[in-house]
Amino acid sequence: MKTWMMSGAVAAAICTAWFSGMSASNATQPAPTGRVAAVDVVMIFNEYQRQKDLSEELRVKQEETQQEAERRQHEADGLEAIVSRMSPNDPLYVQRYEELLKMQIENKNWLDVTQSTLTRELAVWSTKIYQEILIATEQVADQYGLDLVMYREEFRPTNFDPQLVREQIRARKVVYARDSINVSSQVLERLNETYRSQPREQMIKVNVKQ
Repeated sequence: MKTWMMSGAVAAAICTAWFSGMSASNATQPAPTGRVAAVDVVMIFNEYQRQKDLSEELRVKQEETQQEAERRQHEADGLEAIVSRMSPNDPLYVQRYEELLKMQIENKNWLDVTQSTLTRELAVWSTKIYQEILIATEQVADQYGLDLVMYREEFRPTNFDPQLVREQIRARKVVYARDSINVSSQVLERLNETYRSQPREQMIKVNVKQ
C-alpha cells in the first residue's frame, strides 16, 4: 500500500513538473500576431474585365443559338406543312414523315447539346476567373504583408422567405470588416492590369452552327 502511494505521489510530481514545464515554455513564446484584410469577391467578379468580356461573349453565343434554333424550327415547320398536305396514300408520305421526325429529333438534340456546352464553358471560365482572383489576392497579400484575407460580402436578402434569409445569414463568414482593411480595389486593379496586358482571345469557342 505504501509502495502504491509512493508511486502515485511520484507520478503526480512528474505530471506537475511536466505541465509546469509546458506552461513555462509557452509563456516564453511570443503571442501570435497577424495582419488581416478582406476582399469583396462578388464586386471583383462583376468589375473584372475578363468577366465582362466573358458575359458579352456568352450573350452573343446565346443570340446566335436563338437565331439558329429559329432557322431550324422554320425549316421543320415548312416540312411539317408539306407533310400535313400530303395524303397518307401518297408513296412519298412515309418518307417525308420520317424526314420530319428525324429533323425534329436532331433539332432538339442540337439545342440540348449546345446549351449544355455553353453552360459548361461558363462554369469552366468562372472557375478560372476565381483562381485568377486567388492568385491576385495572394500577390496583394504579399505586397502588403498580410497574413489572412477573408471573404467580405454585403448582406442583401435575395428572398423574403424567412428560412432562406436565415440560411443566407448562416452562410456569411464575415460579419464586419473595417473599410480600411478592404483590399478589393487593389486586387481588381492587379487583375485588370494583367488581363489587359495580354492579347485578347476568345474564351467561349462553341460552334453554334453545326
